[in-house]
Amino acid sequence: MALRRPLVFCVTWGVTFRSRRSATHGAEVVKVEDPAGGDFMRNNAPFVGVEGAKLERTSPKDLSAAHLDLGRNKYSVTLNLKHPVSAEIFADLVRHANVVVENFSPLTADRLGVGYEVARSLNPSVVYTSVSGFGPGTPEGLKAMDIIVEAMSGVMFAGAEEGPPIKSGVPLGDLLAGTFATIATLAALRQAEATGLGQHVDVSMLGALGSFVAHGHPGLTDSVGRRFPLAPRGLFQCRDGWIVISSGQDKFTVAFVGEAMGRPDLLDDRRYQTPQLRAQNAHALNEEAGAWARSLGVAEALDKLERAGVPGAAVRGPREATADPLVRGGGGVTSLVHPLYGPVANVGASGLPVQFSEAAAGFDRPAAYLGEHNANIYCGLLGYSAEKVEARRADGVI
Repeated sequence: MALRRPLVFCVTWGVTFRSRRSATHGAEVVKVEDPAGGDFMRNNAPFVGVEGAKLERTSPKDLSAAHLDLGRNKYSVTLNLKHPVSAEIFADLVRHANVVVENFSPLTADRLGVGYEVARSLNPSVVYTSVSGFGPGTPEGLKAMDIIVEAMSGVMFAGAEEGPPIKSGVPLGDLLAGTFATIATLAALRQAEATGLGQHVDVSMLGALGSFVAHGHPGLTDSVGRRFPLAPRGLFQCRDGWIVISSGQDKFTVAFVGEAMGRPDLLDDRRYQTPQLRAQNAHALNEEAGAWARSLGVAEALDKLERAGVPGAAVRGPREATADPLVRGGGGVTSLVHPLYGPVANVGASGLPVQFSEAAAGFDRPAAYLGEHNANIYCGLLGYSAEKVEARRADGVI
């Protein structure tokens, strides 16, 4: 098995590294999973089989929708890292790797013998990326799940001006950490190519999400939810739905208040005559905008905004938004594909919203069954004999 592209080993051993970007950007990604069931995401409903999507697994050929999404473009091999013989196989994998990725709980990788120091001793040029919950030095036993990180980051209160905290509809902590990890890994890989020396990259889920929350300058204001210190700007309820308006600039404010709202008298109000005064009186001006929105349907409100040249949009649900031709045409959403049964009708999956002028990137291989590529990697890449692989399987190593 000749691999000419960067080789990435995800030694997450049953925990999904929530980023397909390494694979979609051209790397050969090998996901190392526990032979006793593999990634827990494989067992999360709904499942996809010959009958389509369903809530229960009725056949061994059924695969979870989550795995079909997150497992695309990745090879799957099994390796029991708790077995003493696994150290030999891990060493052979690392010697062939450009990148190793892990997101174990604190100190787990070192305890299993697959930490950075071991990897560096085997391959000094390897880039070893840890997607951690809270960064280096985290005490052992502190667990990081997406909802835990969202709660700690402040993003739940950043989502609403008042009322209870709000959980995001997507796993923001997981996804942002994966994106930052991809960027950092590519930078470290470029340095390794130039110097011959790899390094340890640690990306914190809490830090990744916290960096986005901090974009709202929470030290200056808590208004980073439905209302903003710029006005009129934010999320507004109409008779039959919600819209967003962004008219913080002078030209948009004048057009919105004078034309869309039909309230030129507000432009003469001393409280709203400069951006600074509007920021100080943002609540009052947004209340005026809110009353205007509540008197209209979404379509009528958007028509008035468009005629006035004011930026605005309807707030859409996930199904409607992901069906948008603009989203799909740009590659942001693609079809979910089962390795045996092909595309799944009416079920979308996250795509790659990147277009290259001189290269192709995307998903050219569906998600794999557990251990599907053991022979490809262990025999084809590492050069093991079929007898050796079978013996390791019988011993419970792979």
